[in-house]
Amino acid sequence: MVESNESYSVVLESVTKIFENKIRAVDDVSLEIREGEFFSLLGPSGCGKTTTLRLIAGFEEPTSGRVFIKSREVTHVPPHKRDTGMVFQNYALFPHRTVAENVAFGLKMRKLSKEIIEQRVTEALRLVELEGMEQRRPHQLSGGQQQRVALARAIVIEPAVLLCDEPLGALDKKLRQAMQFELKNLQKKIGVTLVYVTHDQEEALTMSDRIAVMEGGKVIQIGHPLEIYNRPGTRFVSNFIGESNIFEGRARVLDGGRLEIISDDGFVIAAQSDKVKDGQIVTVAVRPERVQFVTSEAKADNKLTGEVESVNFLGNSILYRLVLPSGRLILSLMPNRGAVQIRQRGETVCVGWSLSDGVILTS
Repeated sequence: MVESNESYSVVLESVTKIFENKIRAVDDVSLEIREGEFFSLLGPSGCGKTTTLRLIAGFEEPTSGRVFIKSREVTHVPPHKRDTGMVFQNYALFPHRTVAENVAFGLKMRKLSKEIIEQRVTEALRLVELEGMEQRRPHQLSGGQQQRVALARAIVIEPAVLLCDEPLGALDKKLRQAMQFELKNLQKKIGVTLVYVTHDQEEALTMSDRIAVMEGGKVIQIGHPLEIYNRPGTRFVSNFIGESNIFEGRARVLDGGRLEIISDDGFVIAAQSDKVKDGQIVTVAVRPERVQFVTSEAKADNKLTGEVESVNFLGNSILYRLVLPSGRLILSLMPNRGAVQIRQRGETVCVGWSLSDGVILTS
C-alpha cells in the first residue's frame, strides 16, 4: 500500500484497467507524482499512457487499485469533483463561444460571481499571452492560440493537478518547440502539478522533471530525463528514447568490476558492473554520441574498425553508419565541426568509447 503523503499530488496504487474486450490497458501501475512536478507519461501508441491519464482524471474507473489526489482517495469520484484541469490534443473548444466564454466555462459551472469570473479570466489570458483576444472565436485563432485558450480554460479553475493529453501534437515542429518552453514556464510560474502524456521522446526529455516510460500497460522505468537517457534500464527504453548500439554476449568478470563481453561476432566489448556474474549473458547499450572517431594508434577501453556505409547530415551533428567486418552496423554521432572533417562513404575508420559509456541492460 502507498501511504498518503502531502508531498504527493497524485498517487496511483496498483492500478489496473481491463476493458470489456479483455484488453489490459493498464497493468498494475503504481506512481507517486510530487507536488509541483512536471511528470510525463511516455511511450508508443497503445502502451496505456492515455488510459492512465484518464484514470487520474476520472474519465475511466480502474478495474482494481486506488487513485489519490492531494491525499484524498478519488477512485470513484466523478471528474468534476477531482480538482483537476484537462487539456486535450484537439483543444475541445466550443466553436460558437468567444475566447473569454470558453475560458470562463468551468468557473460558471462552479457558480462563481461575475466579478470573480471576469478577474480570473483576465488573469488566465494574461498568463497565456492572449490579452486583447477575448471576443474572438476559435476559428479566428491559429493552432498555437487555440492551444493557449485550452490551457487558460484548464488553469483558470486553479486545479491541484493539470492533465495534458498530447496537447502539442497537432502543431507543426517549430511552433511545438516554442510551446514546449511556454508550457514549462507557465507550469513553474503557477506552481501546478502537471501530468503530461506524449509519445515524443524529445518533448518528454525537454520538459519533464521526471518521466515514466510505459510499455504494454506497465511502467518500465521512472527517472529524471538525464537518468532515463544516460542509464536506460531495459533494451526497450534504450531503443525507444534515442538510439543505441546494442551488444550481447557472455561476460567474463575481471578485477575491479571490469567485464569483457564476448559477443557472437567474435569481438570483445569492455564494460563495468559489480552486479554481473561470470558466464552470465548480458546486453550492453552504447549511445551513438559516445562512439567517437579515434586514431588507429589511440588507446581506448573499446576500439573497433569499420567502413563508413552512410553519412547523414543533421545540422549540428553528423550520423555515421559503420559496417564492421562481421557485417554488424555501428552508429556514431559526431558534432559538426566543418566539412573538412566529414568522413566519406567507403572510408575505413576507427571508433572508440570508454567503460563508463556502456550501460548494462536488465532485460
